[in-house]
Amino acid sequence: MRRISVVKLPVTDLERSKRFYSQGLGLKLGAEVFSPEMEPSGALFNFSGESADLQLDRVPALGEGSRNVLVAMEVEAGTNLVDLLEQLEKLGGQVKTREPRTPGLLVVTLVDPDGNYLELLIQQ
Repeated sequence: MRRISVVKLPVTDLERSKRFYSQGLGLKLGAEVFSPEMEPSGALFNFSGESADLQLDRVPALGEGSRNVLVAMEVEAGTNLVDLLEQLEKLGGQVKTREPRTPGLLVVTLVDPDGNYLELLIQQ
């Protein structure tokens, strides 16, 4: 295996989730995904700018299995953490924990508007 190509997250409100990941986390929207009926059904986001890394898939309702999803992301050096977390909460995110994991690494665990768990890794 070379690398993970894409991680899919289930979401119930595609537009709300697109705002959360683009405006809140600064991810670049790469492409829209459409159903065979040409209805918007998902969105592809890029971290590296080269390929899709994160896909949001619209689902009618979330089952318990979706609560086992966790995506960890490194935060850009120099990012204002207070501003970032305030923006994410305004967009429907909820901070769960802030804890040091190793010397020099702070991990903030939060959930997105659909309850998918995210970890933000901040080098200090």
